[in-house]
Amino acid sequence: MLTLLTFLLHSNLNYIYSLVDVVKYDPTGLYFNVWKGQRILAIGDSPFERTFAGQLMEAAHEIVHPQQFARKTDRRFGGNMAAAARYFFGRQFTFGSPMYAYRERVAETVARLRIDEYLGGLSPQQWGC
Repeated sequence: MLTLLTFLLHSNLNYIYSLVDVVKYDPTGLYFNVWKGQRILAIGDSPFERTFAGQLMEAAHEIVHPQQFARKTDRRFGGNMAAAARYFFGRQFTFGSPMYAYRERVAETVARLRIDEYLGGLSPQQWGC
């Protein structure tokens, strides 16, 4: 958790909180969701089992999802968060679907590039963490 806090403190917290309303601990895992109009970023136990770079990678990856949601909300739905949530979490994005895989690949790539810059470079082992 300290790694996540370190990363968030080096990020612009005002920016993070413009993307999410609630950051919470959830032992079931890391995820981003919109529930009753609240944008929730949950952090679970899995980062504790990883290296420092791996923990940063998980945090950076999850931060990409609210950015994707905000972008979709603004560009496609004119700021209508309820309509954007119905689309963003719709059937076409269910786990295992091609659109879900695409969104995850984008999030992972962006996260790795950010952490590579943040750490001043990643080793091949860290890229694979």
